[in-house]
Amino acid sequence: LQVFGVFSRVTLRLDSPMKEIMMFMRIFNFDIDMLGAECLLDTSALSKFTNRCLLPLLLCFMYGVWWAGSRLLSWKNWAVPETCNAMGLLLQALFITMITITTEPFQCKLQPTGKSSLVGYPEITCGEGDHTGMLALGVIFTIVYGVGFFALALWATLVAPKRSATSPVFLVMFRFLFFRFRADRWYWGCALLVRNGVLSFVPVMTPDDAHAQIVLFSTVLLVALVSQVALWPWKNPQLNAVDGALIVLVTTIVSCSAVSAPPSPNEGTFTVFMVLLFGVALLVAFAPTCHGLYLMATKADAKPVEIPAEKMRHIRDICNTWANLSKEETQQLMIQIGPFGRTTMYRFTDMLAHELGVRTGGSHSSRLTLQGTRQSSLRKRTLTTESAEIACTFQQQSGEATRTEFTDVPASVAL
Repeated sequence: LQVFGVFSRVTLRLDSPMKEIMMFMRIFNFDIDMLGAECLLDTSALSKFTNRCLLPLLLCFMYGVWWAGSRLLSWKNWAVPETCNAMGLLLQALFITMITITTEPFQCKLQPTGKSSLVGYPEITCGEGDHTGMLALGVIFTIVYGVGFFALALWATLVAPKRSATSPVFLVMFRFLFFRFRADRWYWGCALLVRNGVLSFVPVMTPDDAHAQIVLFSTVLLVALVSQVALWPWKNPQLNAVDGALIVLVTTIVSCSAVSAPPSPNEGTFTVFMVLLFGVALLVAFAPTCHGLYLMATKADAKPVEIPAEKMRHIRDICNTWANLSKEETQQLMIQIGPFGRTTMYRFTDMLAHELGVRTGGSHSSRLTLQGTRQSSLRKRTLTTESAEIACTFQQQSGEATRTEFTDVPASVAL
């Protein structure tokens, strides 16, 4: 919804009801005009802009008041780390809105009169009157919200691997950055801030060219989609699917809005850009063919795959530990790794059981064998606790035999 609030700043010739929908989305950018507040508050552009910039700080101040009140009035005490986490969660949720608001004084659009006015405040002429004060406030609050909060989040992300092992307080204070994502994707909270920050700056980059804004919006969203699908960062698999589907839908809506955009003043630039993209697409399409021909000419693909001894030793050590777990310990471990970890483990054990010729005691989807000659050399087994037994079977192979078994296994499995 906040992304649509940003996109509503793009100059489009929308028809009803899409026009009204986009206008309503501005409420998520704290546009007080949508609430009819002009009857109660000073309606000057500078005053409205100041109030919108101060609102996130006011909300954080309220958290501080509740913390102090809980101490003074003997309510359920709010500890400092939990209060900091609540403030961080609020600022993270409002990050795209805060950047959109603070950059509005920089979004000047050329008018038929030859002068430029602000897109969000058409009554303000750029470079005149209240615009100077709005620019000063915009710079200050962009530094506070954008640079300041992002720098704090980036620092917490960089030191998290070390601090998480020694400081429980650190994990509580910055829980808003990490708790929704897998342990090996702990940095995704910071990545979301980057995505939202770039989207917020798009209307400022080319305020006079709606087509360029649409291209930039679509590019950022497509990069986000590829990253989302490649990394699958959310703990809950359903959230990963929902996030990916939402990005696809938003990208489609943004692309369809191009039919409502006014003519672009940079048509020649777009032509050059499309030719360059076409050339890049050809290179990407022919790159695998060229690489395959090179491998055939040099016979590089005929060389056996060598798995590093250190990596094989690491795998055997993990299998040893896993095989020695009791049934209760195995169940507790599977609970702790979360839904995504369990799904990955089920797929891995299914693949490994099939390749090792292990019977799991239940129905099991048929699949191609990675190395069919191995089936006759491995005896069939029946599992009572599938994961631990497969680990034990895997661990019992000798070092050299295991190296041979994994010659044709994909790198993702070997690792």
